[in-house]
Amino acid sequence: MTTRSIPIVPGEYYHIYNRGNNKQQIFRKNGDYRFFQGKMTEKFTEHGVGIVAYCLMPTHFHALVHILREVDFANVMRSLSCTYVKSFHKWYGTSGHLCGGDYQAKHVVDGGYLVNVLGYIHLNPVLAGIVGDPWEWEFSDCRNWCTRGATLSYASRDLRQSVFGGPERYRRYLAEYLLRKSEFMAMDGSLR
Repeated sequence: MTTRSIPIVPGEYYHIYNRGNNKQQIFRKNGDYRFFQGKMTEKFTEHGVGIVAYCLMPTHFHALVHILREVDFANVMRSLSCTYVKSFHKWYGTSGHLCGGDYQAKHVVDGGYLVNVLGYIHLNPVLAGIVGDPWEWEFSDCRNWCTRGATLSYASRDLRQSVFGGPERYRRYLAEYLLRKSEFMAMDGSLR
């Protein structure tokens, strides 16, 4: 895994993602998702990386992270990836590259993009046709974002409150985002 071409610096938000090699499944069973989720939480917390939002999909994953202190993030991702890939190969008797390359990172530079990427991450399982509502997907923190009193990190709770005013407004935002996305996709299809 090589160093990212963008600097990962404290105080900033980043959209982190990766996909299976040749779009293969990187999570086959519920236990795979839970193992990755646990290791991601463990390694990120240990190194001062706040998980703001995440969604694990059969062939890929997304996370919106907030860097809380100076960290060699490439090394944290390398450790997470190696831990998961070794376990995956052991469970399934496979070998070789699981992901198609290094993780990708996009610096979230403004509030508009931050709000957009939250919707994008949480709506992944709906847009993929896996569930009807994003909070139904077990391997995402969308349910926590959409439920009053649910466990959210301090950063996520503050962000949800300051931007959306609470879980009900966040659910409405997701519904509106999905409607806009559907309208755009319909319009885009009519142009072909």
